[in-house]
Amino acid sequence: MLPVFIFAMLTVFAMAGCIRTRTVIYEGLHETAAYLAEYSYAYELAEKGADMGPYAEGMADGVSLVLANRKIREYIDDKGTVNTYVDGGMSGVKVINAELSDDGFVCLKVRYMLKINLPFAGGSTVGCVDRIRQRAYLGYDRSQDDDDDDEYVYVAENGSVYHNSRSCYHIRISVRSVSGEVLDDRYSGLSACRICGRYKSNGVIYVTEQGDKYHYSLGCSGLKRTIYRKKKSECGGLPQCSECGKR
Repeated sequence: MLPVFIFAMLTVFAMAGCIRTRTVIYEGLHETAAYLAEYSYAYELAEKGADMGPYAEGMADGVSLVLANRKIREYIDDKGTVNTYVDGGMSGVKVINAELSDDGFVCLKVRYMLKINLPFAGGSTVGCVDRIRQRAYLGYDRSQDDDDDDEYVYVAENGSVYHNSRSCYHIRISVRSVSGEVLDDRYSGLSACRICGRYKSNGVIYVTEQGDKYHYSLGCSGLKRTIYRKKKSECGGLPQCSECGKR
């Protein structure tokens, strides 16, 4: 039994080392993509003729395989693990694709051969490929908007008007807690919510300024309102809220 136990433990350690290696390499790939995402903005400025000072020479290649391979070697922290479990060690970790896509994403692909050494069974290698896609930090160009006059507005679910501000009191729900035993005249005409009204009250009820129900639970869906932010041109000809029109 002891040899079997030792074999099982060594196998577990070997597999744990492989998993650790894959994690370490992917973390390095992630940090490399984040670096290149920031770098892309500086490269774009350099392409437009901006003076990059002492960094101008480094801007020559943009998002390139040379730069990506250099950075991933810097960002891999546990180099000892990689040297143990990757065929060729750190040199065996190779970024084979690095590009800035037309839609503004840094796309990286790394390949390496993972060494799997099982006790009494010999060693073998398994090819591994990891990919990552990170949005580049290229900023926002207002000149690319189709129509700057097409402003964003707010529409409540099943709403019949649009609102210029999310803070308009017609769509902003103001919830107030009051004693369930002492309802003043302002709330005497309210009826129980059909959603939470069947539950037992803890002595406190919740009401809104415009609602006609009282609620036993602050988490009741009847106290929630779904608001959509959309372009005015997408509102299907809805009229403006009368309150927002006064502003």
